[in-house]
Amino acid sequence: MKYVWLVALLLLLGATWSMGSPNDVARLSDLADRQAEFAKLITDSIQAARPDVTGVDFQQLYVESVRAGEVLKAHFRYVIHEATAANESTDQTLEGTSLLTSEDSGLSWQVRKTAMTDSNIIFNEGAVITAQPAHDGSGVSEPETDLKQ
Repeated sequence: MKYVWLVALLLLLGATWSMGSPNDVARLSDLADRQAEFAKLITDSIQAARPDVTGVDFQQLYVESVRAGEVLKAHFRYVIHEATAANESTDQTLEGTSLLTSEDSGLSWQVRKTAMTDSNIIFNEGAVITAQPAHDGSGVSEPETDLKQ
């Protein structure tokens, strides 16, 4: 009797395995392709708008299907490395989501809406600001005024 249950269990496991596998692999491959296209779109548009950018590094990027073949939601966080005119470098981190839609069953995608949820900028060579000493030694300086009339 235990062999009958073992055979039944194996048949049920085989049936459930075959139900989910092929579709999931194709769907995950399709989402990975969309992620790569979205990353390239972001990188190209940043470098076109800001020629001083030396690199774009993605810390997080994943795409979820809202409606298969019609609507995707992309979540991202990336760092833009940029050299400024004053020979300084900055790292700007941006985080947000974008809504992508397709009118041709997923062959091409358009960004419809982007919402930034967080951003910050780091100056790698910070500026040093020093205070002017007070003229009377009190530590408080009065603003200089022009008395010419």
